[in-house]
Parts: sequence; structure tokens; C-alpha cells
Amino acid sequence: MRKVEAMTVLATQSPQEMVPENMSSDNFSKLKKVFEFSSTKIFMRMDESILRHIEGLVGKSMTNSELESIPQQNQGDAVINFGSKETIRVHFSPNKRQLKLFDGGK
Repeated sequence: MRKVEAMTVLATQSPQEMVPENMSSDNFSKLKKVFEFSSTKIFMRMDESILRHIEGLVGKSMTNSELESIPQQNQGDAVINFGSKETIRVHFSPNKRQLKLFDGGK
């Protein structure tokens, strides 16, 4: 997709929506491929109970400390994973216009 400058965005407040407990191993394998082919993954604060789902999807591309930092993040903080064990921590600071534009999905 990079050659045609296209992008797919998968956004959810909970990875459990994408990986339910009763998912078959065949479907999980297919979903994991989607994550493997996604060059950039952004993780904002999530509940600690979700970490094992994230770890199952990203494999060894993130360290334990990077995964464990996800529930500790403050508003605006994120961990961006570029695969191949390349991860950075960032802080998003939207301006007033952006906050008005995305006012709680109203």
C-alpha cells in the first residue's frame, strides 16, 4: 500500500472487540497477519487487563516495559510501534480548532 500512498485505520477503545475470547485459532492467525502487515500501530492508555491481547497481536515487536507503560499513560500520551522493535513514546497536544472539530464525537 505504501507505493500507492494508501492507509487503513483500525480504531477501537478495546482490542477485545477485535480479539474476542472465543475467537478460533484460524481467525486469530488471520487477524495477527493484519497487525504484522500494519507498519505503524498507535497505543493510547488502556486497561492493564488488555495487555495480554496486545502482546498476542504485536508479538516480540514491543518490549515488556513498553507494553506495561500503556496503562500508565496520561491523557494525550501514546506509544507508537513501527514494528521490528522500533517504538517511540509521544504526546499529542491538539489545538483549539482540533478539539472543537472532534468534540467527543458529537
